[in-house]
Amino acid sequence: MARDKFEGMETLIGKGSVIDGNIEVTGGIRVDGILKGSLTSSGTLIVGTTGEVVAHPIRVKEAIIAGRVQGAIIASHLVKLEAS
Repeated sequence: MARDKFEGMETLIGKGSVIDGNIEVTGGIRVDGILKGSLTSSGTLIVGTTGEVVAHPIRVKEAIIAGRVQGAIIASHLVKLEAS
């Protein structure tokens, strides 16, 4: 069985939301809104097509990027850039 990309996705920043600050989450985080500041996650960061992350540093296990990212991504396993 293929691994589910959304397994462990515990935090969601929805479209239209803006979060500004130092964000630390266990598990995964999906951003469809705007996140500014710094981000540390022990799981996967997913930036949806409407998502924008302006953060330094961005420390995650994995990153799957379909939206916009400004800042250095430090991933311990994988960074995947989607075609969008």
